[in-house]
Amino acid sequence: MKARVIDLFFPRCCPGCQTPLLPQESNICVDCQMNMAFNDFHDRPDNPVMQLFWGRLYVESATALLSFVKQGRAQAMIHALKYHGNLEVGKYLGGMLGARIKPIPRYQSIDLLVPVPIHPRKLQIRGYNQTVPIAEGLAETLGKPVAEEVVVREKHRESQTRLGRIQRWQNVESVFEVGKGDRVAGKHVALVDDVVTTGATIEAVGGALLRAGASKISVLALAKAGN
Repeated sequence: MKARVIDLFFPRCCPGCQTPLLPQESNICVDCQMNMAFNDFHDRPDNPVMQLFWGRLYVESATALLSFVKQGRAQAMIHALKYHGNLEVGKYLGGMLGARIKPIPRYQSIDLLVPVPIHPRKLQIRGYNQTVPIAEGLAETLGKPVAEEVVVREKHRESQTRLGRIQRWQNVESVFEVGKGDRVAGKHVALVDDVVTTGATIEAVGGALLRAGASKISVLALAKAGN
């Protein structure tokens, strides 16, 4: 009853479409769950996320839950997570992604979930790393541990948002270091990100992990941007 009274005066809204959530809806409304731009990448070993890394980084498996379309529901949800502190939607979507990949053999050998790090300065300003709740949602579904502090972002570079592919790669080259190599040695590590665009950040982090002794790298993202 108390929750209903609170909802009456301070209605919870769906981050995808901004309509008030019904009492039985937890994080995302039913309409968004039915009509978001879900991908079938988890069923396709050669999907567009995998193709990003061909000839650049050996990736065991890769997928994205959604297609990131400008002004679309996926963009609204990820922006709610990234810029407005809606960590619950990140965790919820991470759980949805986990449910899709859990039955698929090539994802079952994952040992460790590593959220892609952000620079400490940005972390201090924002107050959180948006990839962590995604990893937590995956962890709850897959039963795998999250290693948040394994990879450290040593240098602050400008935002990737307005950069082209080559500029993005140059922007993250030699930025990441593995501070706890014993945690990843011989492990199949899944990198967790919010949006994959050119793959430059994943390539840099994955390369650092492989140099530190990780045996395999996979990529789990909420969304894939671009074609």
